[in-house]
Amino acid sequence: MNAMHDGSIKVALIEPEAGDVGWISEMVRSGDAPVSVTDEIAAERPDIADAEIILLGLGDLGEVEIEALTRLHAGFPQTPLIVLAGPGVAARAGEAVGFGAQHVLAKSGLTPAKLSSALRYFLRYAPDELTHTA
Repeated sequence: MNAMHDGSIKVALIEPEAGDVGWISEMVRSGDAPVSVTDEIAAERPDIADAEIILLGLGDLGEVEIEALTRLHAGFPQTPLIVLAGPGVAARAGEAVGFGAQHVLAKSGLTPAKLSSALRYFLRYAPDELTHTA
């Protein structure tokens, strides 16, 4: 997981809630970490092989969401996977980590500074060394 040539962090944003894509993308870009959002989509799984960090928006933690989370983790095991959680997932953050997330951030408390901090943190540490929730 190395930063791109220009020093920016290559982030893939996967957000199934089309209404959340724009404000999350803007929040990612307005933090103090230099980022390049590679995919800004409201779909289940884009071509994200070159992303350094995956941001996955989840509003719930039902069967479909668990399957998407475990499939992303299995497909990209060395890429940090940060879940941007709606209220149903935020209350079950430990379960999300058990299914492959390295970190869970509640959408309701998301700020550019908090998101930048998480991005920098996971570029510094390998995802298989530790997991944690907030």
